[in-house]
Amino acid sequence: MRHPVGSPEDQVLWRERLRQAVAKLTPQQRECLRLRASGLRYREIAEVLGIGISSVGELVQRATARLREDAE
Repeated sequence: MRHPVGSPEDQVLWRERLRQAVAKLTPQQRECLRLRASGLRYREIAEVLGIGISSVGELVQRATARLREDAE
């Protein structure tokens, strides 16, 4: 989902679509993305959430795939 360069109205609509797409993610997917966006590495996210590193990778991958689907 690319951020629009257009009018303020386009930007508001984009933010709302993004909010709705993120709301469809599981809580664990949202938390993984939030922590990753905060700069944490997969290993650190795994420690924070008490899950395996491979689980973090899977959650992030599924979340980004879902957001891409909703952007189309």
